[in-house]
Amino acid sequence: MNFEIKDLFVAYGGIHALSGVSLKVQEGEIVCLIGANGAGKSTLLRTISGLIKPVKGSIIFNNNEIAGVAPHKIVELGISHSPEGRRVFAALTVEENLLMGSYVLKKPDKATMDFVLETFPILKERLRQYAGTLSGGEQQMLAIGRSLMAEPKLLLLDEPSLGLAPIITKELFTLIKKINLARKLSILIVEFHYKYR
Repeated sequence: MNFEIKDLFVAYGGIHALSGVSLKVQEGEIVCLIGANGAGKSTLLRTISGLIKPVKGSIIFNNNEIAGVAPHKIVELGISHSPEGRRVFAALTVEENLLMGSYVLKKPDKATMDFVLETFPILKERLRQYAGTLSGGEQQMLAIGRSLMAEPKLLLLDEPSLGLAPIITKELFTLIKKINLARKLSILIVEFHYKYR
């Protein structure tokens, strides 16, 4: 897996949201991009995911240019995005949310589902529960688990600590490291602040 952004510019009308951003994520690496609110962190992830088309610049994934490629194609190529604010499907169960994450596959992979439920055991206890009734930390675990169900090579995490208590944040980042090691998964995280060892 190779991933590189070169000289990326993104604008909303006449307002420049990103100007000349360049970065790399190597295979099996965790990279964290830290910035203030409004610095363009979420815009960067949305651009990688195909939700926003850049003005100019390059996004290379596995030696292919993906800037401007449709979002569903980006997921098929192997990039999953866990968005800011979790955005689970509140009216669906935990299990249904996880299955939605595997929509690009011909059928959900049982081994991947088992891995997600082993990594986040609270989700196994809540499979039949509606996602909207979960706590903030549980919803964040579900959002990450849903992203993993597509079997990505690169996982994008948009402020996973947002709105979580420090003890839950610490637990969550421990689990992110576990995922990275177990799956040899490349992860790009954007955060307002970052306390991780």
